Amino acid sequence: RGRRRRFATPRRLEVSEALLAGGMLPAIYFIFSRAGCDQAARTVASAGLRLTSADERREIRAFASEATSHLDQTDLAVLGYESWLAMLECGVAAHHAGMVPAFKEAVERLFADGSIKLVFATETLALGINMPAKAVVVESFSKFNGESHELLRAGDYTQLTGRAGRRGIDDRGTAVVLYSPYVPFKQVADVAAAGSHPLVSSFEPSYNMAVNLVANYPRAKAQELLRASFAQFTVQERARRLDERIAEREGEVDRYLAAAQCERGDIEAYAEAPFGSGEGADAARAYLDGLDSGDVLDLGDDHRWLILVRGYGANPKYLLISERGDQRTTALADFGVLPRHLGRMELDGPILSHDLEYLASASSALARWEPDPLQGVLTAPVGEATIAGCPELDDHLTWLARSRRSAKDLRRLQRRRSRRTDDIVDRFQARMRVLYELGYVQRWVLSDKGQRLRRVYSELDLLLTEAAADGLLNGLSTAEFAAVVSMFTFEPRRADPEEVRLVGIVSDRSSRVEAAWKALTAIEDRQGVPATRAPEPGFAPLAYGWVAGAELEELFGDDDFAAGDFVRNCRQLLDLMRQIRDAFPSLAKVAAAAISATDRGIVAMGGRA
Repeated sequence: RGRRRRFATPRRLEVSEALLAGGMLPAIYFIFSRAGCDQAARTVASAGLRLTSADERREIRAFASEATSHLDQTDLAVLGYESWLAMLECGVAAHHAGMVPAFKEAVERLFADGSIKLVFATETLALGINMPAKAVVVESFSKFNGESHELLRAGDYTQLTGRAGRRGIDDRGTAVVLYSPYVPFKQVADVAAAGSHPLVSSFEPSYNMAVNLVANYPRAKAQELLRASFAQFTVQERARRLDERIAEREGEVDRYLAAAQCERGDIEAYAEAPFGSGEGADAARAYLDGLDSGDVLDLGDDHRWLILVRGYGANPKYLLISERGDQRTTALADFGVLPRHLGRMELDGPILSHDLEYLASASSALARWEPDPLQGVLTAPVGEATIAGCPELDDHLTWLARSRRSAKDLRRLQRRRSRRTDDIVDRFQARMRVLYELGYVQRWVLSDKGQRLRRVYSELDLLLTEAAADGLLNGLSTAEFAAVVSMFTFEPRRADPEEVRLVGIVSDRSSRVEAAWKALTAIEDRQGVPATRAPEPGFAPLAYGWVAGAELEELFGDDDFAAGDFVRNCRQLLDLMRQIRDAFPSLAKVAAAAISATDRGIVAMGGRA
């Protein structure tokens, strides 16, 4: 009543209390936001909802202390160890990629042991981690994909809710989807009932894969291997389904067009001009021009229509009124069928087309009107042999309209088929043209640059090899080297990352790397290859500081980088620097020094718990 809504999305604490009361713990509560997971865990813990016994709290403290014993006390303070431990003791925890590995793995172990009863997690927990629960809660049925919010697909729903039900413990699992005023229940039910979505290959030939195929196989064998891939199978399957749809539309066009044909003439020519063209067309237009105020018509809808006012011109508009009082302003030629003239009715003058009383009186008079048999009736100039006089004209026009809709869809499918360049070998050949142009391959033989590219396994493999060949990694200190290399590994989580301030030689090399990227993407565009992702300098200041010897508390301050992100980015950086050390002998010394300076403290312990 009033402004209060009947339903609202339940609060996280309310849901937690309901899970406890309903005997549905342990549970995983999926929230598609790292900050949301942290906030939810703090809210439940601070509300005093105790899910653990005194004995369990002692075991949790002991395990957490052991699991983080390898981390420095100063680092633990930066990571918020005490508040994290307090939440664990309450039986709740957050779990997401922004946490350091030691914290994440401790949560996983404690949840699996039954010590922690409620975990607020992002969808990453649903992938590859054995943490079954008695119940699963999905807070929102949509998530942000980096550009916009989109509803969960059937496979996403299955992946998340598949955690519900512990094998050998529970007879069944419970999946809870919270109410939302923006997603109808039927939509949720349809997704839940659909099951998993079809398996689709995301395989894409890379430059590194191309040079390794050249190094290990003759050209024909390399193409044979590509054609045997699942990716090629899915491409061919999509093409087959598209061909089936094209054949289906072609059949529809033929069937509908055959049904539209009229023995009395060309139905398509008739549809192009009001009442056809050629013989009879002028007479039909003269018939329409002869209609005026007071004429009563049958438009084929079982009602009488009275012309109150008519306009002028090549295709005049008529103001019509029916015996029911309905009004219509239209050009009679737009009906496609000549109206039948029933007779004339005398109108009270003057005609007041905007006066409601006058319109009501005219409508009432029309309802009582009967044609005068002695009064002349205009005859439409359509004989038995003309299309306009065909008793099945409406059906002919309906089938013609269907054939045109199917033909339009057919042209769209044919354009898609003609543009399709998803053949895996074609995409491989396009990348090979780029490699030929840059001198990595000559007549199916690798050059020295091609041999070095074989050892670089990075999304920006070719760009990195080009940068190294151009000397963009030479003459750098250990910290500068790590900062520049991080541009090839870092990917910001946000679509509009904040600008970072680079100085000195790092800034210069960043500009030159970006210029190299633009030159490469110009070649890729010319050869029909998807553009290589741009290098990102967002992690460079942190990489520089860490390799230069800064501690965790010095780096983080007001920075919004989560510790787990920092460790993950450092380990990705380590992996690429090891590749550079092994692939480029001239850079081995500085790469080894940068590896040693990076692999320390919380980064070195990142895989231990």
